[in-house]
Amino acid sequence: MNIIKELIIKVTKFCDFPARFILLLIMLLVVGNIVLRLLGKPLDGSHEWVGLLTGISISLSLAYCAIREGHVSITILFERLGGRTRQYAELLVNLFSLSLLIVLLRTIILYGNRMLAGGHVGVNTGVPLHYFAYIIACGFLVYSLAVIYHIAENVEKMIKR
Repeated sequence: MNIIKELIIKVTKFCDFPARFILLLIMLLVVGNIVLRLLGKPLDGSHEWVGLLTGISISLSLAYCAIREGHVSITILFERLGGRTRQYAELLVNLFSLSLLIVLLRTIILYGNRMLAGGHVGVNTGVPLHYFAYIIACGFLVYSLAVIYHIAENVEKMIKR
């Protein structure tokens, strides 16, 4: 079980690195567009690239944030619960989160398939959009693994009691 947990942590860190790099690219793109706009030669499609790259960056970084427990949580409610009740509540919340992520993951993949079948491309950039949907789906898949990691931790705590 520990090997699987370590693998999940490594995968989330692996996905977080490109997310950080993409965020740097977004910053350079925005600053470059501002500078070039002052020179009278703005970058075509910069707004579209910022939107597409932001979606990728967020989806790839969510899992690492979840592993580090950086998300906003409902600790006020959980702090008032007793030990075993608290663990059951956390397990229930994680199972609910996992079920929502699975539905979201399926929806994103189906959306990417529709974009691929329809030949959807960016209006200004002309780049095929289904690639972005699939990359975002990969980010949510890794996020689902992070939630599974928390479920496994919670179940281990419940068994130890």
